[in-house]
Amino acid sequence: MGYTHYWTVSRPFTDAEWTSVLVSVKTAISRGKDAGIEVAGWDGEGKPQVDAEKISLNGKADDSFETFTIERSASNFEFCKTGRRDYDAVVVAILMMVSGMPDSPLTWRSDGDADEHEAGRKLANGFLIAEASK
Repeated sequence: MGYTHYWTVSRPFTDAEWTSVLVSVKTAISRGKDAGIEVAGWDGEGKPQVDAEKISLNGKADDSFETFTIERSASNFEFCKTGRRDYDAVVVAILMMVSGMPDSPLTWRSDGDADEHEAGRKLANGFLIAEASK
């Protein structure tokens, strides 16, 4: 078994929820960039897709592994293996931020433990930026 994150979206996100999702994703991407973690589009090139219907990103170039995607619509089972590459912190931060929204339809679990999620947690909480700038 590889290092994999799994999530479900029990119902479509409302307009207000999706707006919050987009803010969370953009925040996680920005904080990641400030910490030296770059993400790209689904194929490891270009820009991540962050729009009205879908979030889709991967690590950049050699840091890419599998595409991370959250769609606005309901989904019974999604997963992403990040290979523990740097962009994993952004993926974990997004999952934490979105699942932590009030009444969020997204729930997630992971093969990773708390130690493996630490960089993502710090990124979600804004701490990794301060550490990176020391």
